[in-house]
Amino acid sequence: MSKKKASFGWYLIKAKCLMLDVDGVVYSTIAGYQRPHAGFYSFAKQTTGYLPEELLVVNDKQENVDAAKAAGWKTVHWADRNATVPFTAAVSA
Repeated sequence: MSKKKASFGWYLIKAKCLMLDVDGVVYSTIAGYQRPHAGFYSFAKQTTGYLPEELLVVNDKQENVDAAKAAGWKTVHWADRNATVPFTAAVSA
């Protein structure tokens, strides 16, 4: 997540009632890589200690969703900012 959109990650967590389902947010400024660079996904995996299939990316850009999926992550392509069903399905899957 870029610095500019850092607060957006927490907005997603709070506004969409995901606080109990999300352990944290990985920021690209800390990772040293911008999505869709594979280094971002590798950094997140190493930092969190989770397996790729336990990680979730929510993004409005298809190329970022595709890169996360290629890294083995769960993904949500969030084109509709009013949608809540895909979040719930992805987190509980």
